[in-house]
Amino acid sequence: MGKLFGTDGIRGVAGRDLTAEFTFRLGEAVGHLIRENQWDKRLIIGRDSRISGPMLEAAFSAGVMSVGCDVHVLGVVPTPVVAFLTRHLGFPIGCVLSASHNPIEDNGIKFFNAEGMKVPDEIEERIEALLKPNGYKVVELVGGQVGTSFAWGNRVDEYVRHLTDIGQDRISGLTMVVDAAFGAGATVAPSVFTLLGVNVIPMNSIADGSRINVECGATDTRALQDRVVELKADLGVALDGDADRAILVDENGDVVDGDQMLAMWGSHLLESGKLPNKTIVGTVLSNKGLEVALEKLGGTLVRAPVGDKHVLRHMLDGGAVIGGEQSGHLIFLEHHTTGDGILTALMVAMLMRETNKLLSQLGARMTRYPQIQLNITVNDKQAALDDKKVKSEIDALSLEIDKIKGRLLVRPSGTESVIRVMTEAPVESEARRMAEEAINLFRRYSETGKVTEL
Repeated sequence: MGKLFGTDGIRGVAGRDLTAEFTFRLGEAVGHLIRENQWDKRLIIGRDSRISGPMLEAAFSAGVMSVGCDVHVLGVVPTPVVAFLTRHLGFPIGCVLSASHNPIEDNGIKFFNAEGMKVPDEIEERIEALLKPNGYKVVELVGGQVGTSFAWGNRVDEYVRHLTDIGQDRISGLTMVVDAAFGAGATVAPSVFTLLGVNVIPMNSIADGSRINVECGATDTRALQDRVVELKADLGVALDGDADRAILVDENGDVVDGDQMLAMWGSHLLESGKLPNKTIVGTVLSNKGLEVALEKLGGTLVRAPVGDKHVLRHMLDGGAVIGGEQSGHLIFLEHHTTGDGILTALMVAMLMRETNKLLSQLGARMTRYPQIQLNITVNDKQAALDDKKVKSEIDALSLEIDKIKGRLLVRPSGTESVIRVMTEAPVESEARRMAEEAINLFRRYSETGKVTEL
């Protein structure tokens, strides 16, 4: 068994990688984890709208209950709801069945600890160890010794109250188009904004696992952009399948990504003298324009590895209160411990009202550097990265792009035999030239390499 956990839990094709049998064993392993740590013998679980969700929920829950732990089932809810309730209701662990923005056939599972944060690496490693052959001793429990299941769908109201308390009397009157991507935020997101006095125009607001993320949501904003312009809305909100991230659309129909949202909030707090340590946390993929925008105001961008759990760890270590990813996973630590697309949209709407600015004006707080991302498939990604000649020439390219105040990032994929190259430069042609030069180094190393562009 290879490494199961990626940057955001375990993911795969449901029924092939994530079978009912495997998911049952995963539930058993998590149950054993709870027992061996002498935690309260219960957990909370939610899922997105995927067709495979009920099957995997039943299998995982059965595994947990078979070792004497109780399962509190939320049903279809946004990921941040599970994180919030895990923390506020005192559960030792929370689980979400979701593959986020991935295609319909995929699914996955991720875990939160008692603080409502993604579980640390050591917990993931322990779960993987328990899943190995003979990793745990099968226990025989009968009668009242087995766990049971409780339906807890009504507890979502506590999360809704949390967000409406934050935004009370602060965004009323705005017109907002909300694309829920047929996912977990389909009913929750429109409810929150309606309660806050927003004129909500819902899109794809049915939890439909046969259409989740298909030509909609955070990964495809074209229809949302058209709708915002057509209706003269103040902004559009595009959630992904589990609503833990958001991409926004301004009144002109232009996309506003996570880096721009970090820039607008970071700039506002820097100018107000209210940004702790004058620091915001992004990732290695955050656009250099964000870094430049913060530096102009005396701020600093700290770059974490890709994944919001790494962002959060750097935030906690450095005392930052805002962090996130270009993809729209933003963490506002004063209000939540994980990426939350609905909260993110709320915070930006509040900033629009507080500053009396259009979203396009706030988005202009940073100038995005042209960014080129290319991938190449190789036979052995680590061998290619360790090759002395390749490393030497990559180092030379890095020095060259540094001279024009650009950036080169080369990294292996976490799940595929792929090397990812990203370049940024003030001029797009230079960014593309250097990305292609880096890719050509790996192409020469692996002549069968297949190149794709993000």
